[in-house]
Amino acid sequence: MTSLTDDLFLHALADLDRIQVRCEEAPIARVMARVVADFDADGRVTLGRLDEAQASCDPKRLEQAIGNLLANAAKYAPGADVEVEGVLDTAARAYRVRVRDRGPGIPPEDLPFVADRFYRGSNAGDAPGAGLGLFIVRYLVEQMGGGLSLENAEPGLAAVLELPLAS
Repeated sequence: MTSLTDDLFLHALADLDRIQVRCEEAPIARVMARVVADFDADGRVTLGRLDEAQASCDPKRLEQAIGNLLANAAKYAPGADVEVEGVLDTAARAYRVRVRDRGPGIPPEDLPFVADRFYRGSNAGDAPGAGLGLFIVRYLVEQMGGGLSLENAEPGLAAVLELPLAS
């Protein structure tokens, strides 16, 4: 219930444009390692490739965004392993955080909409939620000048956060 309460609170703030997002130069690999260590109580999340880089982001909000992706993976792919990796793309001046689960994925007809406010995929079933998790992730990352993309990974879902590198 706390996760839902947190989502609703963040959504209320997002709706009012009151979420404070303060970008700074941050060691993104360290931020990723910290959030995975804090989240992974049962050892199902592995850190894959983790390039070192300085990204322009709000470390606290980035931790929340990655935490939401990990929570979604745990909710929709219970018991499945999750891999997190961070890849530096110097040509695009971007850093990509990829969270991949081994669950059922998202039906293709739902993919364009699952990050919309209050949208729940047709295969969400009885999983608790209000359709805010991916909306909040997308909102936070866009406030940092980045973006969210989702793709079915056969099996599972890969969520990719793209963030700008620090100048």
